[in-house]
Amino acid sequence: MAAKSFLGAVLLLGLGLSWYRWEFPYGRRTCALPCMMAALNLYALDNGGWYPHNEKGPLYGLMKLSPKYVNSALLAGLSGDVPQTQGKMMMGRPLTGAESSWVYHSGLKSDDPAELALIWDRAGGVRSNGERIRSGDHCVGFVNGEMRIIPREEWSRFTNHQATIRLNILASRP
Repeated sequence: MAAKSFLGAVLLLGLGLSWYRWEFPYGRRTCALPCMMAALNLYALDNGGWYPHNEKGPLYGLMKLSPKYVNSALLAGLSGDVPQTQGKMMMGRPLTGAESSWVYHSGLKSDDPAELALIWDRAGGVRSNGERIRSGDHCVGFVNGEMRIIPREEWSRFTNHQATIRLNILASRP
């Protein structure tokens, strides 16, 4: 009888862990996109409306957020490698796409058009907290602070439109 109870408990635990792993494929990333958006907007408030920028690349720009605005774990993104990101930040080494999964567009300002996307995770199918959503859908943060899910059917059109908007804005700046 005790063996059956133990086996049942192990089975329930296994099912629970399997469900959790399915529901949060990269682990729970509580407040990842909302907190990143808040940090980006606070940075912009402190810097004349400019979001972080670095000529070496977008991830170098995001590194400016740590430690004042975010902890280094948040720089990993929704599907990135948190321990590797934290390790690189502790050693003062630059982040790459191997650690951080953020797709960030630097050189933008908080008063740019509201429809302009600022940041998203490169992995589709992940909600702003790491929870699984429909494969191919993306959670996106915009310069006005809004966050939306862009359906996979619209993703290609969306990214093409975003590239055009960004090019026009950046070309108009001195």
